[in-house]
Amino acid sequence: MANTDRNNPTNNENIDLVSEVGGRCPMPGCNAELMQEKNNRTIKNYEIAHIYPHSPTTIEQNILNGVPLLYKNSPDEKENLIALCVSCHSRFDNTRTKDEYMELYNKKLQVLKNNEITNILNNHKLQDEIESVIKAIVNITSIATENDLNYDPVTIDKKLKSVLLINKVR
Repeated sequence: MANTDRNNPTNNENIDLVSEVGGRCPMPGCNAELMQEKNNRTIKNYEIAHIYPHSPTTIEQNILNGVPLLYKNSPDEKENLIALCVSCHSRFDNTRTKDEYMELYNKKLQVLKNNEITNILNNHKLQDEIESVIKAIVNITSIATENDLNYDPVTIDKKLKSVLLINKVR
């Protein structure tokens, strides 16, 4: 028997899912706005779809046999959800095809990869690393200024040898 218990996305998850697709229906050939202005009000024109069905019928199980999945434990996981306009959601759920599944699977997979890259970039401590490099350069400069400075041309390897030698002695 199919599992019919669903966990509906929260309002924040809805906003996130709509944002993932740029506020437009990601179904090929659609591109409908998922939020519309009407009488100075914003109207919801989307539903959250399960890319792999929440409770697949026997026919859907046969059609989607062997396809890759985006979720680990439950089809209600955010990785398996995508915002579609109302019309496309109905069309996607009824007469589901393997091709449409793979198209949405690939779109969501790209969204997940983009999110991962964004998170890596946002969490990277580049500023701290630059600061530590600058401090290290200042230390090297202060060591170098303890020695006689002149402006005679010297190859880089000779300059580095003297700084490295000074660091070794310390």
